[in-house]
Amino acid sequence: METDHSDIKSLKKVAKGAGFIFMGMMISKIISFLYRFFVARGLGPEGYGMIEIGIAVISFVWVFSSLGLTGAPGRYTAFYKGKNDPGRIKGSIQACIIMILPLSIMAAIFLFVISPLIAPIVTSNPAISPEMTFILQIMSFAIPFVMLNAVFRVSLRGLQNIKHMAYSEYIIFNTVQLGLVLLFLFMGWDVFGVVLAYIISTVITTISFFYFLQKKTFPIISRIKAIREYREILFFSLPLFIGGIAMVFLTWTDTLFIGVLQDASWSGIYNAALPLAGLIFIVGRSFGEIFQPLTTEMYAKGENERISKLYKNVTNWKFYAAFPVLLLLMLFSKNALHFVFGPEYVSGALALLILAFGFFSDSILSTSTSILYTMKKTRHIPFNNVTGAIINVVLNFLLIPVYGIAGAAFATVVSINITQGLATIEVWKITKMQPFTTRIFRSMVAGIISIAFIYFIVELFWEFVPFYMLFVLLFIFIGLYAVLLLSLGTLQKSDIEVMKAIENRLGIKNKWVRKVIQKFVQ
Repeated sequence: METDHSDIKSLKKVAKGAGFIFMGMMISKIISFLYRFFVARGLGPEGYGMIEIGIAVISFVWVFSSLGLTGAPGRYTAFYKGKNDPGRIKGSIQACIIMILPLSIMAAIFLFVISPLIAPIVTSNPAISPEMTFILQIMSFAIPFVMLNAVFRVSLRGLQNIKHMAYSEYIIFNTVQLGLVLLFLFMGWDVFGVVLAYIISTVITTISFFYFLQKKTFPIISRIKAIREYREILFFSLPLFIGGIAMVFLTWTDTLFIGVLQDASWSGIYNAALPLAGLIFIVGRSFGEIFQPLTTEMYAKGENERISKLYKNVTNWKFYAAFPVLLLLMLFSKNALHFVFGPEYVSGALALLILAFGFFSDSILSTSTSILYTMKKTRHIPFNNVTGAIINVVLNFLLIPVYGIAGAAFATVVSINITQGLATIEVWKITKMQPFTTRIFRSMVAGIISIAFIYFIVELFWEFVPFYMLFVLLFIFIGLYAVLLLSLGTLQKSDIEVMKAIENRLGIKNKWVRKVIQKFVQ
């Protein structure tokens, strides 16, 4: 497949954005795992579970109260950037802030007042209901800042300032939260300290988002005349509101239902498996964050053929990078839970395996939903999300009492993949675009052969792999996978350009590696 200069330029832009997101998310994951390590071990499964239940409740409340407005700036800033219309860029952001602020304050007050009623519902153990009430009331103060975070974040993404978006979301938030958690746990503040760390880090992140938007990207406080199209934004947002509610049900129903139908300690174990399975999302989000604003800008210019090519390339890259992570989690699920969280969390291994499969396919297909946003086909998104949410609620209700957290994981996997599968079908029906190429199957063969070799070594020498050997086996696996990718002719010339862009962005120079790769490209 030949790729012209404009396509290469777009691929490079995606690669540069993906490089920032990938590095930011990698650093974020390391810090986040340290945070979870101290919280999970310091509070135990029950305390850790209550924190996660509290965050789940916060997510439900702010999505219900936002009317979908937190997602609108991402689309409109990118669209008007393509139209070179700074007045409407400024107006889009300001209109969302003006509408969201009073809603967020009312939502915070509402949660504070009804927390004593919610706490006994989300925790099956009456003994911890007072503590759960206290957690929810304290967390309610974070809601206005969480909603402003969402507006500023998607505005930075829409204006393609991926670097500073990544700094705030992945570095600043996680670093501040970890530092405060360590301080407060050392002071003996336990659950209260963890909750307070969450609130303070959220406030500081909001300030950093605003600074990077105002000073480094686009001044929303300036002499530029703002054109605020409230009606247009509200009508665009309402379908997203329905879809957003459904997406929260997809994301957090499992945590809440485990608390209701099991107990908070099982929520803690389940939320140890979730972040490990979420490693797969690093790849998908790395490319996805820049993909949508870039395709929206292309759409504003009528460049649909370029969108189609980019759709396929980004899906290929997601698969190349995410498939090895899935295979490694399959092989080392118990080891990972034991080393990161402790032996009491190993019972979440089956849930981790199920979630890893689901998150992998979700990561690959999620680009389709971005296409629907790009082309303003948002009426499909609520239908998809509501369908998935209903399935998720029903399956959680049926499966958790019988299969515990494995049932919750299965419910999540089925529902999110139905959601993304519907989006992929809809994109094909509307545009005749589809994301798959034969290169995906070649990379699948490379991954299966590589993990089979590692599995043979593990079975031959260990029943439980020593910690230091995990790193050795990881490097062997990556090396073998890379060699097989090349040998099977998986990479193309456009992939070399992408590598150059990522190298330039990250300050890495591997000319000899590229020379070797160029001998194998198609």
